[in-house]
Amino acid sequence: MVSTTKDIEYSACELRRMMLEHATRMAARETQGIAVENGEGSIRSAPVQKFGAEGVLYREHDNNASAPAPAVDAVSADWNGWFTASFALHTEAERKVVAEAIAEVGAHIQSEMRQELAAEILKRDREIATLRNELCEVKGLVGGLVTLLGQQKPKLWTP
Repeated sequence: MVSTTKDIEYSACELRRMMLEHATRMAARETQGIAVENGEGSIRSAPVQKFGAEGVLYREHDNNASAPAPAVDAVSADWNGWFTASFALHTEAERKVVAEAIAEVGAHIQSEMRQELAAEILKRDREIATLRNELCEVKGLVGGLVTLLGQQKPKLWTP
């Protein structure tokens, strides 16, 4: 794992060195036509070589006869069948993982919302209790005032 700038610079330098070495080897192989030993023990030339000054590449095959091209429908049917089966297997596993993740998130959100709702209901109930107590006080005061006013004699207006 790369953790520092110095490590990154070293890795980049090492990568450039290896790429340059690879390019040099490939160029030498192209121009020289390096002989390669095959599995049977005989020596053959490189499979790809440059031809002439133009640098045209050609490839040598053991069996130079080209394979007959399959019918377009057969190729697409094989590929579609393979792709569909592979995709179905892959997506089924992914669907399960995504469904579980959505279920977890949904349960977590539901739990949070229930807690928030319970807190809001508790707050509302406390406010209702406070207002009921104040209403009872006001009713008592009004009742007392009505009683006091009812005991007095009415003052009549005289001109």
